[in-house]
Amino acid sequence: VAQKMLKGIRGGCYKANYLAINRTLIGARQQLIGQTTSIYRVKAGDLRKNLTLNKATNSKPIGVIHSKGYPLPLISFKTNPTRPKIMKRGTLMRAAVRRDSGMKAIHSFVQKLKNGHVGVFHRVGKSRYPIKQNYSLSAPSMLKHTCSDEKMQRYINTRYAKELTQQVKFLLSKSILFPIFPILK
Repeated sequence: VAQKMLKGIRGGCYKANYLAINRTLIGARQQLIGQTTSIYRVKAGDLRKNLTLNKATNSKPIGVIHSKGYPLPLISFKTNPTRPKIMKRGTLMRAAVRRDSGMKAIHSFVQKLKNGHVGVFHRVGKSRYPIKQNYSLSAPSMLKHTCSDEKMQRYINTRYAKELTQQVKFLLSKSILFPIFPILK
């Protein structure tokens, strides 16, 4: 149907296809983040940093969402306190990674390093230094446990169909088709 409608526009079908794929990729990434943050108490921005989009082009109409990364720092999840402050002796820091579990007490503290990085640290041994940062799950492992393939495939199919019709309408409204007359001398 799109080919018939865009017959008069040069490369219109290809353009509508890759634009629809790219818009679908952005929506699918948002859907992945939404599903993950509904189960884990991770900040959406920290999760988005670990998702890369390989967008479709006119010559390569394939889009890919790729997730790779190391375990995220514990400060990316729900912690109390979230900023460095002096804690009374005996009070424990609390942290939660999943939404279905409560906040657990951990023997750690929040510290801002000289380079500006804020993180949750614990002491190694009895002396003041060295300290080590606490980490939790990585983005790929969270995505693997939260997102079902068939649910995402259904979402992508419906979103792509909707985006393709939108892009066809957009290209038709943008182009003005002039009849081509031979120029007589």
